[in-house]
Amino acid sequence: MNSNCEKFDIEQLTFDLSSSPADAEFDLLESENEENQQQASLFLYFSAMIVCMVSSVKVGLYVVWIAPLAENLLSDDPNVNPLEAPITTTQLSTIGAILTLSLVIGSLVLGKISDIFGRKKAMIVLSVPTILLEMFLAFATNIYMIYIPLILMGFCLGGTQVAGRIYLAEIGEDHHKTQLVCFGVLGTPLGNVCSFLISSFIPSYKIFNLVCSILLMISLGCLIIFLPETPVFLISKNKEKEAFRTLKMLRNKNNNGVHKELRSISHVLLRTSQMKKMDLTSMFSNRAIRTALIITLGVHLIAFTDGASVIMCFLVLIFERAGTTVPNYVSINLMSILQLFFCAIATKTSGRYGRRTLLLIFTLGNALSLFSIGVFFFLKSIGSSFITYISWWPIFGLILFYMSNALGLASISWVIASEVFPTNVISMTMSLLACFDGLVVSLMIFLFPIIMEYYGMHWNFFLYSVICLLGYAFIYFKLPETKDKSLLQIQAILER
Repeated sequence: MNSNCEKFDIEQLTFDLSSSPADAEFDLLESENEENQQQASLFLYFSAMIVCMVSSVKVGLYVVWIAPLAENLLSDDPNVNPLEAPITTTQLSTIGAILTLSLVIGSLVLGKISDIFGRKKAMIVLSVPTILLEMFLAFATNIYMIYIPLILMGFCLGGTQVAGRIYLAEIGEDHHKTQLVCFGVLGTPLGNVCSFLISSFIPSYKIFNLVCSILLMISLGCLIIFLPETPVFLISKNKEKEAFRTLKMLRNKNNNGVHKELRSISHVLLRTSQMKKMDLTSMFSNRAIRTALIITLGVHLIAFTDGASVIMCFLVLIFERAGTTVPNYVSINLMSILQLFFCAIATKTSGRYGRRTLLLIFTLGNALSLFSIGVFFFLKSIGSSFITYISWWPIFGLILFYMSNALGLASISWVIASEVFPTNVISMTMSLLACFDGLVVSLMIFLFPIIMEYYGMHWNFFLYSVICLLGYAFIYFKLPETKDKSLLQIQAILER
């Protein structure tokens, strides 16, 4: 009886907030609990973003790994070069391309691990060998002790990156999933910055690689201690109680709100499992999907052959050949930081203006800036005295190029891909595009030192400029505007 009275009194208090001092105290406790829960949720979100971003940071760091260390490996000084002999041009090309190629294979083969073991366990399982391989790489004494760790690290990082992206997408609420994913995308340029900054202060090959391994150790510790498995994966494995507890930690909601979201996730998973999946043959038999695939492959071919990834890999060599008056460590750090800044701006601008318009403007900007840098290196190759007056141009030209590329092809190419495909094929097409991009970048990275050695640095930039001009024509004649159009409207345009 007393317990019923107590319950009744509390219910009365919750409805009449100004009836007594006890009400105010109760309301204050409720407010404090909500605030504490909100702070805990924000901490988990922030931790998840950082941990998942680390995989992309590591990819960005090792994609340009050869840039700060090329001088060491090309040197014949045993105090600088840890290898038995300086590497050749072909070996330099192979080192530059090998990680990107293995990333593609790793994302395709090991990406499925997250569906079997879970997103969190997949990141843990793949992070441990990556750390060990980084340490092994630090003590390399021959070229094969560089090749093998880079290949295996590419496999592991490819799988980790897939698991991390899925993790971010699945823990976020609908209204901020885009921001979470965009935050993760900044990891690669941030990794470029880390690589160049660390090498500026730590010129030693061995210490550089050991320091790089620390970042993943910290991330692994946070992952094991703080972060839960995603509610989507838990529900897919019929672990509703664990999913409820996870959502309770991640959301600032009451029990009813959490149960409502659990039902929503279950409904989406059920619909997805019932949705008819399409293979490549079925995709090509559908005119709209076939056209969408041709357009996105064309745009991605331009985006990943315009030299952005390749130039960042060989930035130190480019500035050395340019003979700029600005110290190399200043130039490369400035370039990598500005690239990160431009990518951050692109996450805000890509949704405000027409996709086609942005691509046309900034693809032309890419072509002009690359051509001007090519002219500089051509004048240098023929011994023109004019370059003494414009020795700063390679730095300025590359700043213009990376600004134009970030606001255009680098960001919009993925926006286009996300808008033109129906739900039942988007997963397959995204995997196909990622594989295609990796293969193209690997080839371009491999060719850069060879073209530089046998034909001259200027031909690399002239080649990228011509690719951008051809890309401009392709975008002008083939790409429709997709901004503010529904999927049905876009599909209708593509079927014409």
